[in-house]
Amino acid sequence: ISDFGLPTSVTGYLAEAILDATKSDKKMDGNTIKFVVLNTVGDAVIDRSYTDEMLLDAINTIIE
Repeated sequence: ISDFGLPTSVTGYLAEAILDATKSDKKMDGNTIKFVVLNTVGDAVIDRSYTDEMLLDAINTIIE
């Protein structure tokens, strides 16, 4: 991503606020976020296995 001049981190955000915003999206299924993940090109699956803890860990890796 950085090779294309795109940012790889952000500042000024709280991980919890980003997670809350994500949960207001139409991809919610009850209290679970649905992610569309590619196994391979043309083979997409819906994955509901990501926990809030996993998502917060991922979000925190990009927050400076």
